[in-house]
Amino acid sequence: MPESRIAQARVRSSAGVHQLHELVVPSTAPRASRVVEKLHIPYREQGGAHASDIEPALPDYLQALELVSGAAQTMQSMEENSSRIQTKAFELMQQARTDRQEAHERIANLVNQLTASEARAEELERQLAEAELRAQTAEQWLSRFMETVNEAFAVRKSRLAEAS
Repeated sequence: MPESRIAQARVRSSAGVHQLHELVVPSTAPRASRVVEKLHIPYREQGGAHASDIEPALPDYLQALELVSGAAQTMQSMEENSSRIQTKAFELMQQARTDRQEAHERIANLVNQLTASEARAEELERQLAEAELRAQTAEQWLSRFMETVNEAFAVRKSRLAEAS
């Protein structure tokens, strides 16, 4: 399968170079188009060219090399920017992981505090129920004591009333 892609790419290479040329070089640049045309001439056809034909072509090749160099510099700066972005993204990811871990620890701490508070609330409810039961018992004893005292005073008052 990859071999068929390569063969198709070779067949379309001349059209692709022209499309690439149109993207990279403005269409009003006649010197660059001559460079592209000269790049399409096979090596054996160039071998028969006279020295006088090669000399004017050198500036075209130099311009093409400058274009390639500019493209390479642009790609390098894009790679540097990409690297910086990846570094920053990695830092942000690490910070997010750290923040998430801290949040999980805080949540676990709050859950522990909530559990302890619920246990304390249950203990206080139990103690309150015991205190209410003791208060009711004390109230019953106090009311019996009052009845006993009142009965004793009533008996004494009735004896005093008989004696007088």
